[in-house]
Amino acid sequence: MQKYDTIIFDLDGTLLDTLADLTDAVNYAMTQLCYPPRTIDEVHGFVGNGIRKLIERSVPSDATAAETEQALTLFRQYYAENMSVKTKPYPGIIDLLRTLRNSGIKLGIASNKADFAVQQLNQIYFGGLGIIAVGERPDMPRKPDPAMVAQLCQRLHSDNVLYIGDSDTDVQTALNADVDQISVLWGYRTREQLAAAGAVRFVEKPSEILLIV
Repeated sequence: MQKYDTIIFDLDGTLLDTLADLTDAVNYAMTQLCYPPRTIDEVHGFVGNGIRKLIERSVPSDATAAETEQALTLFRQYYAENMSVKTKPYPGIIDLLRTLRNSGIKLGIASNKADFAVQQLNQIYFGGLGIIAVGERPDMPRKPDPAMVAQLCQRLHSDNVLYIGDSDTDVQTALNADVDQISVLWGYRTREQLAAAGAVRFVEKPSEILLIV
């Protein structure tokens, strides 16, 4: 008998490796404003708290609020047209999602990425799997606020929920939502960072999730 009837996933760093496309979009904005470009390792450390935070961390420390807003606009424009150039599901993710779906488990995505991008990426990479996705929008606060998880649980009519993510933000989201949680080790944070945030269950590859649910 399955322990969970619903699994909610984070998106970036958990289901999709989006880092290269995010870096390209950041550097488009930086270049347009004559700012120094950011390395992929720098962007790696900036992601996890939404697009606005990504840009605030990417612009020079002396950038004005108006310049930061301009960079954010440029980023959004570029990313909207180029979000799936280099992005790809992590190895084993598609098979995992199909197996879970075929087992009758309901699937959701809760992401701090802007909702327009979450919906588009969900359709591009996971269309046909019936995954309901929620991203950041004006009426939906960012994780670790539990609002995204709560809305997904309501829409999916969930009873027993497992939340899976790759960041300290995801650990706190699960705690705030009072649901079980697994941290994946193929994403954007290390085991040490996740453990420091309170994570206690880890998986190194997607197939290990099937042994838990």
